[in-house]
Amino acid sequence: MKTIKSYSEKNAIKVIAFGFHFANKISDSEMEDIIEKLKENDILSNEFKQSLTDEISMTIGPYQIPNQKKSVGNILFNKDDIWIINITKEFIVITCKKYSKWDNIGLKVFEYMDILFSVITKELNQFTLEYLYEFEILDTQKKWKEKLFNKDCVYLNNYILQLSDFWHINQGSFVEIDDIGHKLLDTLGIKYFADQQDSFKHKVNIKSQHIALFNNMEKFENDNFQKYFTSMRDHSKAIFKSIIHKEIVEKFNKE
Repeated sequence: MKTIKSYSEKNAIKVIAFGFHFANKISDSEMEDIIEKLKENDILSNEFKQSLTDEISMTIGPYQIPNQKKSVGNILFNKDDIWIINITKEFIVITCKKYSKWDNIGLKVFEYMDILFSVITKELNQFTLEYLYEFEILDTQKKWKEKLFNKDCVYLNNYILQLSDFWHINQGSFVEIDDIGHKLLDTLGIKYFADQQDSFKHKVNIKSQHIALFNNMEKFENDNFQKYFTSMRDHSKAIFKSIIHKEIVEKFNKE
């Protein structure tokens, strides 16, 4: 019987997400204009379902009388619950829930980025790449930690090898990597838990998030951001390889 089952036989990636944070909030009128223009795009209108969410703001007028104002808070583009694009007044998040390989996913993301930023001209002060990996522990009686993790990994506490119950590790640090020129905030969360959404199966999740912080605001340019995200992907992949046992990594590399 297998001891460990990865979410995907090829890479264990459950979700990948790309985030963009605006330096200045989009106004109500700008949001309405952006939504109308995006609705006219052939790809977004034909391939995605669209939904709007309203937001309510309140101000206190003369004589302490409250005034409510309703406006569009965000627009969500959903493609078969696999690709989700969420646009709010403060950020954009592009999420993929069916990862194949970077060459395929990257092409799609960069295509969507081109569409969005041809309409949204806001400057950015940070952007994010995030991975969620998942492993199911099929046999908790065996020494599954030794089979899953690299014993020499600097991101793990050896104390977890002594634990029979659930646990989690959360850590973060600032780093600099080549080809970006902006400082990265790496945050890493590793947890062993019973998944209430999946019949309380025992699982290990690894969430690896990398936030690039601009010293100054920056306009979106697709060529630059393709280089940024590719470098961040290589950096994140190296962290994953340092955590996971080499036999599992080698199996992924063969796929």
